[in-house]
Amino acid sequence: VIIYATTRPLNNPDRYMYVQAMGIGLGVVCFFIASALDLRRFPRLWIVFFIFNILFQLSLYFLGEAGDTGNKSWIPVGPINVQPGEVGKIIFIFTLASHMNQLKEKLNHPGSILQLAAHMGITTVAVFAISDDMGVALTYPVIFLFMLFAGGVSLWWLLAGVRAMGLVAWPLWLMMCEHQQYRLLVVFDPVISPP
Repeated sequence: VIIYATTRPLNNPDRYMYVQAMGIGLGVVCFFIASALDLRRFPRLWIVFFIFNILFQLSLYFLGEAGDTGNKSWIPVGPINVQPGEVGKIIFIFTLASHMNQLKEKLNHPGSILQLAAHMGITTVAVFAISDDMGVALTYPVIFLFMLFAGGVSLWWLLAGVRAMGLVAWPLWLMMCEHQQYRLLVVFDPVISPP
């Protein structure tokens, strides 16, 4: 009802309501499917899901189309568009959790931290490489840090990770296109408009 009320001035306002209703319905169906699965059988297969996620992100090169933002982030599937970067977040959470569980006896060992950082880095690069969607790609390192914290990784490693991100922030900033820089600046100054 709220979506219908707020989109009435737009062309074809019913479409937004129908799309949202379909999304809710699909979400409920997926919930029941997921609740019926024995998830304890899947963690051993995390590497398969990891590889699938990387290939799914890279499939944008062949199947992707540019959206309203100009990023090649969407794959058309019939009447809807699928954004691999967003679907990939769920897969990433699953694979990283399974990877962490596999390393739980030596989670704070430098080799384990290196493996987990590579897990995050490869996924993030795959998300960004084709889509050029900095907004979605930046959420992966954030998810990574929160999962390490929740998983019991030493605060020392977390601070080292934040520091490492700080060290690469400036070179990354210089490599960004102007519209990508504005995506970040607008968080601090909402009146900023891209050129």
